[in-house]
Amino acid sequence: MKKQISAILSLAIAAGSLSLFPAAAADTLLHADFESGLDGWAARGTAKVAQITGTAASGTGAASVTERSESWCGIGLSLDTSVFKPGSAYSFSVSVSQKASPMAVHFKLSLQYSTDSGGGFPFGGSETYDCIAEGDAASGMWTKLSNPSYTIPANAKNPVLYIETEDSKADFFADEIIIAEEGGAVSTFSIGDADHSGSTDRKDVSALLNYLLTKSPDGVYADTADLDSSNALTASDLTLLKRQLS
Repeated sequence: MKKQISAILSLAIAAGSLSLFPAAAADTLLHADFESGLDGWAARGTAKVAQITGTAASGTGAASVTERSESWCGIGLSLDTSVFKPGSAYSFSVSVSQKASPMAVHFKLSLQYSTDSGGGFPFGGSETYDCIAEGDAASGMWTKLSNPSYTIPANAKNPVLYIETEDSKADFFADEIIIAEEGGAVSTFSIGDADHSGSTDRKDVSALLNYLLTKSPDGVYADTADLDSSNALTASDLTLLKRQLS
């Protein structure tokens, strides 16, 4: 079973105190798959966060984020700067999905940090917010946000990695959150590889057909299955995929 390397994480308050991806590779520093819990991730703002099964980008578990009163209310994790060093670059990725909005929702994987000794998650204070990766998630689809080389600002203190939306307050799901050495762990999949298996074949046709019939997002990714670039998965995408394989 995939496991998060918990020794590299730290929450600001102890009481508060993501197959399609390989098990933790040698260059992986953090891997949250939500198979048996929240892996240390916590709610931001009014959001309610829970580990669920039955909806996942990989495996069976994911994090559910609900009751969001603002777009920034999501799910976050304080990063240990002895591991994730300010001034150093890392590879980041996360899979997100939503079923609450019929329109595509714009997601962001962001970093909150302070430049003094105050602030930090979940406290307030003077904070800076930076977008690491972003993308749109159509209803019922998993979308991968990734950046193979993001440098944590050299003056960053109390960094918090979190997932938010640009302006929507829709409930959402998150899975397969990975931080790795720069350039590592983030795979690039080709158009038509609907299930992110690394190759385009008849299994992608089956996965896309299953989505069209059941609207279950499990095992289908919008970034590679939306062949006609319509920002929605339709029979047109299935037709184009079949032509691609013929």
